[in-house]
This record gives sequence, C-alpha cells and structure tokens, in this order.
Amino acid sequence: MNCNGWRRRRSRSKTLIGVAGVALTLLACHASGDERPSFLVVNLDDTRFDGIDQMPELRRRVLDRGVGFENAFAPSPTCCPSRVSLFTGRYALHHGTRHVLGPFGGARSFRESGADRDTIAVWLQRAGYRTGFFGKYLNGYNDKSESGLGPDGGFYRPPGWDRWWAFVSPAHYGGVHGTAYEIVEEDGARSTFGNHADDREYSTDRSAEMLRRFLSDATARGAPFLAYWAPYASHVEMPIREPAPAARHRDQLDGLAPWRPPSWSEPDRSDKPRWVSTHTRNTLVAVHNDRVRQRAYESLLAVDEQLAETLDLLNDLGVDDRTYVLFTSDQGSAWGEHGLFIQTKACPYEECLRIPLVVLDPTREPASPGTRDAVVLNQDVAPTLLTLAGLDPPTGVDGHSLAAWLAGPPPETWRSDFLLEFWRFPRSDIVEYRGQVADGDRLRLWFGDWRPAPRPSFVFEFDADGQVAEGAVRVAMGADARASVDNLADAVRVTLSGSRTEHDVDGSRLKVHASGDHYASVYWWEEVDANDVLAPRNYIPDYFGVRDVANGFTWVEYETGERELYDLNEDPWQLENRADDPDYTAARLRLAARLRELLGEPR
Repeated sequence: MNCNGWRRRRSRSKTLIGVAGVALTLLACHASGDERPSFLVVNLDDTRFDGIDQMPELRRRVLDRGVGFENAFAPSPTCCPSRVSLFTGRYALHHGTRHVLGPFGGARSFRESGADRDTIAVWLQRAGYRTGFFGKYLNGYNDKSESGLGPDGGFYRPPGWDRWWAFVSPAHYGGVHGTAYEIVEEDGARSTFGNHADDREYSTDRSAEMLRRFLSDATARGAPFLAYWAPYASHVEMPIREPAPAARHRDQLDGLAPWRPPSWSEPDRSDKPRWVSTHTRNTLVAVHNDRVRQRAYESLLAVDEQLAETLDLLNDLGVDDRTYVLFTSDQGSAWGEHGLFIQTKACPYEECLRIPLVVLDPTREPASPGTRDAVVLNQDVAPTLLTLAGLDPPTGVDGHSLAAWLAGPPPETWRSDFLLEFWRFPRSDIVEYRGQVADGDRLRLWFGDWRPAPRPSFVFEFDADGQVAEGAVRVAMGADARASVDNLADAVRVTLSGSRTEHDVDGSRLKVHASGDHYASVYWWEEVDANDVLAPRNYIPDYFGVRDVANGFTWVEYETGERELYDLNEDPWQLENRADDPDYTAARLRLAARLRELLGEPR
C-alpha cells in the first residue's frame, strides 16, 4: 500500500470517507500490505457502446486516460447469459445459463448447474483477494428461486463473494421517480428501500456508497480486492417503461436531438426474418422511444457522479496506482433501428451486440491512452483479471486475456470473428386464431434440436374431404373454430411424442409445450392461411451466427430456417439481407462452415 501517498492526501480523505475511514486506512498503513493489483469492474445494464457520451467524468477520468476497445461485443446479447459470461469467461453454449428465466435461464439455472462455483470471484477469493458485489446480479434472483437456500434460511449467496449487496430481481431505481427495491446481503438478510420523498435511497447512489465502504475496508485489511459494481442504469424502469433518473438529473437533457440513423424504423423490412418484419409501426411508441433514450442518458449521470467519487476514494486511500478499472455493459439495445424500439435487446444486429469496454491501467502514464481495434468479448474480462493478478485462467475458458493489449506489442495471433448465440426464454409456442380455418390451411411445427439441417418438423393440414398434401398430418375440420383447434391439439399430442397442449378458448390460442432436453423447443410456422385467421406468435427465435469482424460480415441462422447475411463494408446499417443474393454465395458458404466450426460440429 502506498501509505506515503495517503499521508499526502489525508486532509482531503477526511472529508470524503470520514473519521472511520481514516482510522481504517491508518490501520492498513501498519499492516503488511499485499501489493498485487486490485480491480474495480463497472458493468452497466443495456447501455450501448455509443450511449455513454453524456458522461463527462467517465470521459475525463477513464476514457481519455484508459485503453478503449472499439470492437467490443457481447456475443449473447441478453442480460443473464451475458453477465454469466463475464463471470465465467465462457459462451452461454458452455456455461449453460441461456436466458433470463425458464429451466435454462436465470439465477436458478446458474446455481443448479454448479457454474456459479467456477467464476472470477471464486478464483480471486481463493487467491487471497477480498471480493465485493454491489448491484444487479441475475434475473430470477428472487423469492421463488433463491430464498431459503442461504444462511439461516435466508437468500442464497453465490460462492466467492465476501461482501454481497445484490438487488432482489427485478431490480429497480428507487428514489423519487423509481420503483422501490429490495437488496440481499451476505448473511441472507434483505432490506427494502421504498423512500420516494427524495433520492437518498436512489439505487445507483446507495449501491455506490456500499461499494466505497467495501473499498475502504479491503484497503484497511491490506488485501487486494475485486469490487464489482452493477448499477441498474440505463435499463428501463417498470412499470413506466423508461429509465428513472435521479431527481437531480431528471429533464437535464431536455432538447437532446432525436436519434434517426438510416435504419431507424426501417421502412422496408420484407427481407428481415419474421420476428422483425411483422413488427407494426406505432407513432406513440416512436415518440416514447425518444423519451427512453433521453432518460437512459440521464440515468447514467448518477453513475458518472458516483464513479468520480469512487475514483477519488481510491486516490485518497493510496491504491489508485495499483487498481485497474474496467468499465463495460452487459449488452447494447435498440433505439428504433429496424423498427425495434424501447431498448429491444437480443438482436443479432450491431446495436445489441456492441458494448463499451475500456480499461484504466494504473501502470500506464495518463498521457498514453489509446484505442485498440482488437475483437474483444465480455468473456475476456475474467481471464484478463486473472492474468493481471498473476494467475493462469482455468481450462475450458473461452475468453482470452486482454493484458497484452494494454501495454506493449499486441499478441501475434488474435480472434477475428466470434460466435453469436441466443436462446428464447419460452420453450413452448403459441398460435392464435381469429375465426374458423379453411380446408387446406396448413401450419408447420418445428421441434427438437434445430442445429442440424433440415430441422425436424411436422405439417398439420386442416381437412374437410379426406385429402391432404403428401407428408402432412390430417386435422379434421370441426363444426367451428374451437372444435378445429381442439382437433389440432389432439393431432399434435399424437404426432409429437411427449408434447403437451393448452387450448385457451377465451383467448383463442393454442400453446404447445416442448418436452425433453433444452434443444427440444417448438416453433409454429404458418404454411398456408387462405383466410388470414391463423397467427403464430413471433418470438425472437433461437439463433446461432458468426460476426466476422475482420471481413465485415454478419451471418445468422435461425431455428425457423431463416437466414441473414449482412455486408457491413457496403451496408453498415444492416439494411439489405444478402442471404439469398447469388453474389454472396462464397461468403455464405464460408460463414456457414465457420459457424459449424465455432459450434464444435463437423462441417
């Protein structure tokens, strides 16, 4: 510990951390300090790579002095899988937490799989680091899933964390304009923060206050630390469907210019997959989207303030010269591109995939910042911290250490592309109906593991005269729509072994539940609908893909059989899907083969 440095700053330190903090620091000066580097990781929520430009302290204190990565991505652009990838250094394909909820998503999946016992917190704690968690953990960290499993019947606390101050899911902003929130601490106890009279309980401020207490305590113990801060900003607040800034920042960015890139509310989406092309345009949604963007920026102003206070504290404690600061986000989100509004995420487009990632390296001179064009992923965070701590990343980690990119010559070899992955939360699917079907109307039901081509499926054809298309499963026409859909449900159960159906007559919809392992999902697809009465739900389908950064391509394969190919050199806004363009046959074949390789499958 740099105690001489602290003594030079102690008068200011008294103001910032108080008498108790000064006393702890004095104790640390007499302790045998561990000179290994410490780490502060800041992980924002749904914040785009280009969504941090209204944060002046971040710019001045971190971006202008650190090493930024202009090609940083979240390969699994959904909150829960992405955060687990940061913790474990693995793709969702390998760590197993594949969505926010459901049998293969959320905090429960992470715990039950045992993957939460193999994380950056566990590895560093085992090496003698003090570890502290503050803010949003994972979706589904709630009473239904994680209560009763911790100390004295309290909430479950994941292994590896000495200090635990985590939001009960769903997270909220609190304060004057946000919804009340609950937190769980390391002893399993929980507290509610529901004061809306002022912003004393605003979650960004409160979590940062707890973060700074941890930093003072860890420094006093003479131990290196891993401090992970995950404020809720700039996620939308529920139920208002927009972020909730602190009262002191609300309306501060009135007059922010609307975001209208060429892909905004893309007028011709006929070449996009069905989940994009069927989005309806709504003027009110578009107007609200502008407010969401403004509120997102305003919610980050509190993060900016608290980050500055935290950096000041590291300076006053005398550990700023050995503390790496890593600033990033779990994934991006859409601001109206391709007709995707209100922070839509999970898309395989640049708006969802690209994230901010900058590292403030205390060993570098402030005058030597810079950017790197290396293709980096949030899976790289864990192995980077381990390498900087003098430890070897464990086997099975997909990420790579960025340490060599921070100073000195770059590595001789580095990735030029990466795997895109997304699993939808419902493993079931719904078809709605608006009236009686017609003879010859057909629906296809995809099922099972969709990665082999072609994916298994059945075609169900409504029939009145005993004649159906070759290979189709006959569904007898009923006296009315209800009876016809009842017959469809019977046919599905008989044909697709182990499936389960729910016919909601009042809601005029049929749900089919998958059976078997994770890949045995189902997905309705309209084949023939002469009377426009059948309407399958358009969830974002499961997909895998390749983001070929070196050559400027994005290739996506959906469980529905749909494909997307974008040439970002010619089309940076991803307006023209070239999947069926004969001029791109060579690129398509190459990327399809590369996808098999990334998935570990034979070509």
